[in-house]
Amino acid sequence: MTTLQIYQSIWSLRRPSRTRPRDKPMTVLCLGMPRTGTESIKAALEELGYPTYHGFEPARNPGDCVVWCDLMERKESGRALPLTAKDFDQVLGLVQAVSDTPSICFADELIEAYPDAKIILNHRLNIDAWQDSIASVVEGNKSFIGWFKRVLVLFSPELFWLNQHVNRIDLDGLWNRNIVKNSLTTYKAHYAHLSKVAPPERTLKWSVHDGWAPLCEFLGKPIPNTPFPHKNTRDEQHRVLTETLMPYARKGLLLAAGYGGS
Repeated sequence: MTTLQIYQSIWSLRRPSRTRPRDKPMTVLCLGMPRTGTESIKAALEELGYPTYHGFEPARNPGDCVVWCDLMERKESGRALPLTAKDFDQVLGLVQAVSDTPSICFADELIEAYPDAKIILNHRLNIDAWQDSIASVVEGNKSFIGWFKRVLVLFSPELFWLNQHVNRIDLDGLWNRNIVKNSLTTYKAHYAHLSKVAPPERTLKWSVHDGWAPLCEFLGKPIPNTPFPHKNTRDEQHRVLTETLMPYARKGLLLAAGYGGS
């Protein structure tokens, strides 16, 4: 029995089992790093008609974290490879596009699993500004997350699996255990690797400053008569995390209080 299987027996959480409708293929893989307009391009793609799985989705659906952690364990161990579209459709079966983590941590596998999907390498024009943005978000979230992380994860399956997801996929899988220290190295290595493995005929290098025109041309869509969306400011990200995680924290507190009083 693996460690993850033991965890699943203790902190049981219902896993999704989504399937993909035949008329809704995976169409767009946005494989750029976090804080490169990932939420903005999600909003843009959804305006163009592509439901999109973004980095906030595991927090909203913690059962997804169990599947993502299993997929990462398979990837790292080499067990039951390759990962297929059927594997990914357990969590992605109801969407036609992906953006941000955890998807970018499986960039190679997604490119192979969905050979007809187009690839967007969303990036920031100013890498120093991107690094400042990453550091600011990490610092801003630290005070909120740190106070319950060590205790409440033991009493809330949702928080436990979210914590596993962050540690196994984000910290280990992407940032080599230190987001701020390794941000620039990770950023450069990520795009250098994708520039080699992403088929050029399927790939668009894009920034939010480019707006609608190159994106719509690449996807064969008419340009909407609306401004390009700009989402996920630092304050907005903190708000979403607070609204999403607090119900799990309250549930964990109640369980912890009941355990302590028993």
